[in-house]
Amino acid sequence: MKKLLLTLLLVCISIIVCAQSKKELQKDNGVLRSRIEAIQEEVDVLVGDNLKLSKEVDSLKQVLNHYASLQKAHNELTKAYESLRKETPQQNQNDTRSASSTSKSKSSITVSTKNRTSTPAYSGRCQATTKKGTQCSRNAQSGRHYCWQH
Repeated sequence: MKKLLLTLLLVCISIIVCAQSKKELQKDNGVLRSRIEAIQEEVDVLVGDNLKLSKEVDSLKQVLNHYASLQKAHNELTKAYESLRKETPQQNQNDTRSASSTSKSKSSITVSTKNRTSTPAYSGRCQATTKKGTQCSRNAQSGRHYCWQH
């Protein structure tokens, strides 16, 4: 009889312990499910961000390809310019250029390229000389000794 009571007591205790464990397991299971849902939402956001970044990378690749083609064209033009420059005799040093009259001034202005190599001190005004022998009345462009026309 003692064995029977002892066995019944053990069975009751184990049922109580198992019941509490089952409730705790269900609670833990609910917590884990909510964490899984939160992680799934984060994964969805990261997948969206990944797609956006992939599009940006593709766009940057296109820009780089365009830049490379522009650089190649620039190099080709530079080579062509240099070869033309070598082929052209240096007669341009003594040539003169004349500008048409503007709405402000009716007199023509002729500038010798010789004047450009030996210019007087920079005064803010254009350093070109008119046909009359006077200095051009326009202001020089910033950082230069000559106006927009010269």
